[in-house]
Amino acid sequence: MSRRSPPIEVVLDLLAEKDRLVREKDELVESKNKMWREYYDLLQEKDRENDWLREEFEKSKRRSKELETALRDLLDRDDEEEVEEDEEAVVEEVDDGDDGYGAYRTAEEEMQNKHEQQEQESYIDRKNLSQESLHSCNPPFDDVGPGRRFYDGRPAPAPSPPVAMERLQAPRPLVRQAPPPPTRVDYSAFVFAPLIRVLDNREDRCGGISSVAPTVIKSIRSTMDQLEQKQHPGPFESTCCAWKYLEGHKSQAPWTNELPRREACRACFNARRACLLWLGDMKWMVLPLPPRVRNNSTTWRDAEYYIYPGGEDSTEFPGVWRESTQKRKKRRQSDDVG
Repeated sequence: MSRRSPPIEVVLDLLAEKDRLVREKDELVESKNKMWREYYDLLQEKDRENDWLREEFEKSKRRSKELETALRDLLDRDDEEEVEEDEEAVVEEVDDGDDGYGAYRTAEEEMQNKHEQQEQESYIDRKNLSQESLHSCNPPFDDVGPGRRFYDGRPAPAPSPPVAMERLQAPRPLVRQAPPPPTRVDYSAFVFAPLIRVLDNREDRCGGISSVAPTVIKSIRSTMDQLEQKQHPGPFESTCCAWKYLEGHKSQAPWTNELPRREACRACFNARRACLLWLGDMKWMVLPLPPRVRNNSTTWRDAEYYIYPGGEDSTEFPGVWRESTQKRKKRRQSDDVG
């Protein structure tokens, strides 16, 4: 049997349907391409916006750094002015060759001035005593006898026995002697420099002790009283604080990890006292608390800047102070066992 061909009408309908499907496909492809173009346009717009935001952020960051630098310079100038005012109100100024801890007179100059003043007073007393003896023997006025108003060089008549006895029994001014050098520590000759901050160039910025809170002054006086009771065997050690020196640990001190010898040690923190570091040349530095344990609102004039007011101990602030040798050994032993 021969296959019959489809009618021409069916073929035409199929061709028309094919053309319609092809047109729909082209429309879908065009729509898809349009959507992709819009998506890429949005991405480019987003990239431009991100670039603009990044540029603005860098500008604001630079501006913030400039403001921070200006603020730091302003605070430093204010601190310098406050320190100068405190020093002018408490101690007399010295020459421009100061060492940065304020215009203080050294203890040697102060003791020398005291000795010179005492010698001058002693000389004046001796001179007054000799003048009194001279006038008692040769008075210059009318009591030397009738007709002689002024002293003319001739000896005066001898006084009567009662007058002579009265002059001998009269009290004489005492000649002042210079005090002997002290055998113990005289903390009134010390200079105390409260540490305000350590600058970027590792320079210490200190203030005047008269501006510090009375609680800190009381703590310093208590430490100096303990130091005065201890016979001073020689120069202090600069590697420990005052209380570690009193306890006999001249080379050991639980300093902080970040700024050793510029922040209060662990022992003084736990004891709630001001930490003092010997600088030499009759100077003590009053060390502040580490920034992690003190309130940011406190200033170097407040007691909380040097003495912790809370009830926590150093174990509540891990990583601030160095571990003691005993704790370090125990930790290593526990690590080895584990």
